[in-house]
Amino acid sequence: MTPTEQLLATIDRHGAFGIVRTADADSARTRADAALAAGLGALEVSLVTPGALRIIEALRSAAPYALVGAGTVTNETDARSAIDAGAQFVVSPAVDVGVLSLAAREDVPAVPGAMTPTEIVTATTHGARVVKLFPAGTLGTRYLRELRGPLPHVALVPTGGIALDDVPAWWKAGAVGCGLGGALLDGTPAEIRAAVGRLADQRAEFLGTAPTAGRNPS
Repeated sequence: MTPTEQLLATIDRHGAFGIVRTADADSARTRADAALAAGLGALEVSLVTPGALRIIEALRSAAPYALVGAGTVTNETDARSAIDAGAQFVVSPAVDVGVLSLAAREDVPAVPGAMTPTEIVTATTHGARVVKLFPAGTLGTRYLRELRGPLPHVALVPTGGIALDDVPAWWKAGAVGCGLGGALLDGTPAEIRAAVGRLADQRAEFLGTAPTAGRNPS
């Protein structure tokens, strides 16, 4: 399985990946630890978080069963730093060809942010297989459903302004998964564990299976 296939499979299994973005490194690490211990399969640490690269390095060691990526990667230099720190995927708010090219050379999945069909096609033309639909909360599920008509081959991950209880509607509209920040990772460790468990229950109900996420894989 290629790194991109692994990322897609993980997002598909859990129905989402987490987004850690805080004003200090300690709270970022606490939130990430709680989510991963609860069984979340993948999360990104936004590079606007102080000490983001060190957090990525630490999480790679502490949670080898999960995928840890870097978010808010806006240029090739930041992508290089994130990959050197061990990021297993890089997520951007927009389409940056330099980031996509570097990620392809390093065999690291890049998830560019896009809103319009033109941006999505540009991203896939430059090698992206997973595209972040952003800002999804503003666009709505109907917009995603309409995009799926001409672009059924693109794995779209809506991100931005999505509430936890709204996630199943995005799956139904055709999302492979959602990027969730505050809806999943705000609060105390106990609240975060509960949110991850709620996500797991929603995914299981959507797929018609017994819950497999939301539990510590160790």
